[in-house]
Amino acid sequence: MLGLNEKIERSLLKIFLTVVGLVFLLGAGGYFSLSAFRAWQVRRLLAEANALVNERDYKHASLDAQRALELSPENADAMRVIARSAESADLRRAIEFWRRVTELSKNAEGDVTAWARCAIRFGDANSASKALDAMPEPGRRTAEYHALRSDAALVRHDLPGYERELLEAKRIDPQNRKYELALATLHVAANDVATHEVGLRELLDLCDDESFRRDATHRLADDALRHNEITRALDYAGQLDRLPNRDFSDRLLLLSILKAAGDGETQSLLEQLKKDASDDPTKVGALIGWMNWQKMSIEAVEWIKTLPPTMLVKRAIPVNVADAFIATSDWKALAEFCRGTNWETSDYMRNALAARALRELGRAQESSQQWNEAVARVSARPEQIFGLAELARKWGWQNETLDLWWLAAKNPTNTEKTLRMLYHFYAARRDTRELYRVLAHLEKARPSDRAVRNNLAQISLLLNLNAEGAHRLAREVYEQEPKNADYAATYAFSLYLEGDVKKALQIFARFSEAELERPQIAAYYGVILASSDDFSRAAKFLDLGEKADLLPEERKLVEKAQLTVVQR
Repeated sequence: MLGLNEKIERSLLKIFLTVVGLVFLLGAGGYFSLSAFRAWQVRRLLAEANALVNERDYKHASLDAQRALELSPENADAMRVIARSAESADLRRAIEFWRRVTELSKNAEGDVTAWARCAIRFGDANSASKALDAMPEPGRRTAEYHALRSDAALVRHDLPGYERELLEAKRIDPQNRKYELALATLHVAANDVATHEVGLRELLDLCDDESFRRDATHRLADDALRHNEITRALDYAGQLDRLPNRDFSDRLLLLSILKAAGDGETQSLLEQLKKDASDDPTKVGALIGWMNWQKMSIEAVEWIKTLPPTMLVKRAIPVNVADAFIATSDWKALAEFCRGTNWETSDYMRNALAARALRELGRAQESSQQWNEAVARVSARPEQIFGLAELARKWGWQNETLDLWWLAAKNPTNTEKTLRMLYHFYAARRDTRELYRVLAHLEKARPSDRAVRNNLAQISLLLNLNAEGAHRLAREVYEQEPKNADYAATYAFSLYLEGDVKKALQIFARFSEAELERPQIAAYYGVILASSDDFSRAAKFLDLGEKADLLPEERKLVEKAQLTVVQR
């Protein structure tokens, strides 16, 4: 009986283990089937996305890539499609997308290059430098790497750095004459006569190379026009116009030279260019821009009214059209132009221009509504805030400009840059309270920046705001760098306000007479000397302090101390 029970138990155990095994296999099979299905979905979505990119349908390509990222969050290929799509739409946030691509691809050389190029395109030299610093070692030895370094230097207006990097690119790849062209262009633009002559010789040499003849001749003609050498400019422009590969920009340059020469052919060429441009949005925008630049906006408006309305909302045309209406003060036409159209990614600009037109027409409420719509649109696209702010600044809309800068400061990417813009603006206006507001935000963004912390302490003390924190901040900054005269002056002022004049003077005594005579330092030193009854020495430093660029509260301190000195 016992043997029978054992057999039954063994049979039941086998059945149990078989069932468990089947469940495990089914579960594992289901898991791996699901993983395979997800991988297939990702591959399909990316194939569709890349096909859409090739068709220039970036919007739908980006949507497919986003779905792929939901299934595979660390997929570099999907993020690469999103970065390309954002860049094609002229969105500044493409820089950040490319940075993320390089993270996912472990700094693949092509992705680092794309990140740097994108940053340079949008004028972000810092991001470009970060990208190039991430370049793997083999990539750092290429001519292209140094060419990108030169482009980043040019964005920073670092012309010596630009030339140095171009020369290195040329050394690595001496057969690539595009570096010679860039160097020649730099040299010919120089104010130094000898360097300018070098540039001219370099461009003339490049004219012998068929591949670079058009570019070099264009630059020679442009240089002659800039120097008002009209005969030479006409000669080069004529050569340029006879080249088989001339383009629209070459013909616009010829038009500029003919106009400068007062040539009777100017108008006929302009009419010809209008015909050539009529079905090409890029050319239409360029020609309207040229007419505005040449103060021919009245004629530009007449031409604009003959063009199809659908043409006028493409690419960069709307802004140039609006500039023509603004130049001619045709506010009614501008308002009509902005009404009921869609400028796609630049629709915020349409709202802003409508706001300007309506304000000029006295329709304040409608103007405010349009402006608020413009601000709402850029709030979701931080890269466009600065464009709108620059427009408001150009129009003299100061309050709107400042509001936009403060809005930009909320975005972590723009915080420091924007706060420094606000700081310089309020410093120029001697607006101490607003400087305090800026510095309070800036100190949060850069908590280890001693200069920022010192300035915050100084202005807090001047305004008697958060006095306890200001005294602590002044002491901490000074203790971290006691040999810095600016920090010492702030700490001495803190001690003076706390009634410890003796210690304040001891702080100043550690510096040379030359350092103390700096006007900004002298102002504070003179105030404290006057409070210690050292009137003759105080008078000297207060006089020096008057030459400083003082805030209103600082000037009052100096004037009060001077009055004390005079009365004694």
